[in-house]
Formats: sequence, C-alpha cells, structure tokens
Amino acid sequence: MKKINVFLTSAVLMTTLFIGTTEAGYIEPGSESDPLVSKTYVDNKNNEVKVNSDSNTKKLAEIEKSIEEIKNSGGGQSTAEQFKVLELKKGQTIIAEDGTEIIIRTGTVSAIGGTSGGISDITEGKNLNTGDIIKLDHLLVIPRSDGRGFQVKSDRSFVMIKGRYK
Repeated sequence: MKKINVFLTSAVLMTTLFIGTTEAGYIEPGSESDPLVSKTYVDNKNNEVKVNSDSNTKKLAEIEKSIEEIKNSGGGQSTAEQFKVLELKKGQTIIAEDGTEIIIRTGTVSAIGGTSGGISDITEGKNLNTGDIIKLDHLLVIPRSDGRGFQVKSDRSFVMIKGRYK
C-alpha cells in the first residue's frame, strides 16, 4: 500500500510539474504577451514616421530660411547700426537726435548745447555746453533731440557718428 501511495504521489507530482513547465514555456502567438502584427501594420507605422520626419524637415528648413532673412535684413539682437565716418569742413554744423553717438577723430570741434542742457561726454564723465571744445576720441552721447550737436572750427574734421542727425 505504501508503494502505491508513493507511486501515486510521484505520478501526480510528475504530471503537475510537466503541465506547469509546458504552460510556462509556451506563449500563444498573437496574445498580449506575444502580439502578432501584419506587414501592412508595420508599413503603415513606417510611413507615419517618414511623413512626420519629412514634415519636421520642411519646418526646420522654413525656420532656417526665416533666420537667414532676419540676418540679411539687419534685424535680430546681435545686429546694430554701425558708425559712419564723415569728413566735415570748417563751419559745418551737425545737429543730432536723441541716442546718437559721436566720436571726434581729428580737428577742432565745439559743442552746441540744446534747450535742456549740453552733450554727455561719456569718456570724461561730464557735460559739454555750447562753445566747449570737444576732446578727440571721446565718446559723446546726445541725450535729447533739442538742438544739440557740434560745429567744426578747424579747416576739416573727421567724425564718427552713429544715429540720426542733420
């Protein structure tokens, strides 16, 4: 009797192990753990990726074109107006508008003050009033558009100017 119980227990145990290992090693194709996809599905997904890639490439090209147009038109934050070099003769007067920057390179030039004050000499940190001689290579800024500027006293003068003036 003991032999039969041992035999039956062994048989049940062996059957259970066999069934368990067979189920664990077998995954049904197309199930959640092993999805089955068709060639059409894969082709459609590849086409979606290609269309998105082409669309992004076109958008990138448009953005690059816009950036190039901004650079060429002088826009953007890194582009600034440049100094212009003027050769002026004795007696010529320049009246500048607010924000204009001036550097006298050669000659003798006197300041012309406006109704509200003079010209800001940034290099020396002082205000120049009408009749004051402007030192060479000093950066001057016109704070307001109220008639401020300068007049050439020597035979000729070279001046660098950035901004609006008459």
